[in-house]
Amino acid sequence: MAHIPVLKNEIITNLNIQANGIYVDLTLGGGGHALAIWEQLTTGTLIAFDVDQDAIANFEQLIDQSGKKKAILLNRSFSKLTESLVELGIKKVDGIIADLGWSTDQLESISGLAYDTEQEMELDMRLDQSMQAKASDLLNGMYKPELLNVFEKYADIRGNEAKRLVEAIFDFRHHQPIRTNADLLKIIYSTLPSANRRGSRGSGQLVKPGNAGNLPARVFQALRIAVNDELSRLQSVLPQALDALSAGGCLQVITFHSGEDRIVKHQFQRWIAEAKAEYLYTEEFLHPSVEELSRNLRARSAKLRGVKKL
Repeated sequence: MAHIPVLKNEIITNLNIQANGIYVDLTLGGGGHALAIWEQLTTGTLIAFDVDQDAIANFEQLIDQSGKKKAILLNRSFSKLTESLVELGIKKVDGIIADLGWSTDQLESISGLAYDTEQEMELDMRLDQSMQAKASDLLNGMYKPELLNVFEKYADIRGNEAKRLVEAIFDFRHHQPIRTNADLLKIIYSTLPSANRRGSRGSGQLVKPGNAGNLPARVFQALRIAVNDELSRLQSVLPQALDALSAGGCLQVITFHSGEDRIVKHQFQRWIAEAKAEYLYTEEFLHPSVEELSRNLRARSAKLRGVKKL
């Protein structure tokens, strides 16, 4: 499935791209937003970050750097924004964007990320291979309070639902280690009332219970965020981004779940209160249009927030 960039028109319109400007994409991913910026530059510079080397390599194949404009593609975490700009000798930039969702390519290629696949994969989930712990390490090594905190903090799984989930994890790992996405799905489904969670005639195929809802997505999301330390990196980069912007430059961030959205919302509110920035849109945030959702249902939880530096 081809990657579809979320809220691309809104991002590009409000970025107010100058052909000779300097723009930063903190989350290159599938490259849709970065490519739209690149196409509007003539002598400007695009700087893009991604810890996934494949994302960098794929984007290099999409662009022609024979002209006067320049693309600087950095295979590192966006939390190193300030350090990277210093290395490049760049003092200020004209716009910064971040799409905190994961591209379709990454969801399909990084082991353990996908919960809605029939392919059995190791529960790794590391986008950055320098991260030490895999998702399976967390599931097999954490204590009950630690797991409860992960699911509550990163996926809003609380109360009895969280307790059933953690008890099921401990029951499974008492007999064998949790190694694959199939193991985790089996655990999740075991917490739901269902007469038949496995395929008929002893096929061994996992069958999603009708009442599973979005619980598998939320569980996988929580582990992915924990493994990749996503919220800490987000908290780190936002002040760096505002500092890197020239006056009048804008920062736009697309979030997909409540934890990261709270971080962005509260940081933007503080900047507004301190008269360091103003909201970029007439609304506090933008949602995907009905038309966009008809083409890309994965965008349904996206929120776009933006500020302009004063």
